[in-house]
Amino acid sequence: MPRSEAVPWAGLIDIGAITGVSVALLYTAGWSYAYHYFQCFHLGLIGLEIEREYFLLYGFWVCKARWCLATLCLLAAFGLPLLLQRCWQQRPELRSWLRAVAQTGGPIGLLLLFIVFYQLGAWTGQADFAREQRGDFPSYSQVKVWLKDEKDKRGEAWAKGCHRLLLRGKEQLYLFRADGVSERIPTEIVPNSEVAAVRLLPLYQTTDECR
Repeated sequence: MPRSEAVPWAGLIDIGAITGVSVALLYTAGWSYAYHYFQCFHLGLIGLEIEREYFLLYGFWVCKARWCLATLCLLAAFGLPLLLQRCWQQRPELRSWLRAVAQTGGPIGLLLLFIVFYQLGAWTGQADFAREQRGDFPSYSQVKVWLKDEKDKRGEAWAKGCHRLLLRGKEQLYLFRADGVSERIPTEIVPNSEVAAVRLLPLYQTTDECR
């Protein structure tokens, strides 16, 4: 094909471009998943110290949970340029129209694709929290926390073992109380500098004394 007749959307089907867009979509879905999941615990992502690599893992979870929608979106996004290229080669009379579609429709379609994956992450994060809540948070073990200051009254509740460990970052410890009944769950944020010891208990359901 002469250089003057080069397909304007050929770069979209380049393997490098496809890989880059796919990774960006995974990251977007994973970030949205984490944002909406931890939002249910009344937490934002800024202070949680989540490594960026985990957002890609969350993105895989989203695609696994919503594999049908994710697959359809990717097939449409990466299959359409191939279809347009075929039309470019076989229907020369449509090339002016196809060029306009590639130049205007490509950016819009890419933006819509990111919006869809963002929404898939939001749906999955909220659905996973609702599932955990219905099951009394079986993924989180009960934990006992002792503070360095034995006179601190907050430590009395945390040392009973009725809280669950949500996250432990470099700076802070995140605990929540699940009693198997309450729908609104407060989250306790404890600075690691105040913690003397932490004991994870092999208990993943609310015990009778904690209800």
